[in-house]
Amino acid sequence: MLAAMTAPRTPDPYCRLPIPRLSSVPELDPELQARVDRGADPVEHGLFGWAPEHFKRWLAFETPLRFKGKVELRTKEIARLRIARLNECHY
Repeated sequence: MLAAMTAPRTPDPYCRLPIPRLSSVPELDPELQARVDRGADPVEHGLFGWAPEHFKRWLAFETPLRFKGKVELRTKEIARLRIARLNECHY
């Protein structure tokens, strides 16, 4: 399952930074695997799965920030995409 995450990605013509080539964990923490099974990003979980306890704490902080609040999800995502493009960042 995690093998599909290591496939090379096409470079973004707007980004000067190289695409990081990080290896994924061979097996995810059961709690993180359950998140992937429910639809979470397997690439993100595979890369950050090397430090599962830190990643879980990050998710506890980041998830409400991303998905809750008064600003619509669509507006937040458009802002993230625009900021990434302005900073010539892969996103």
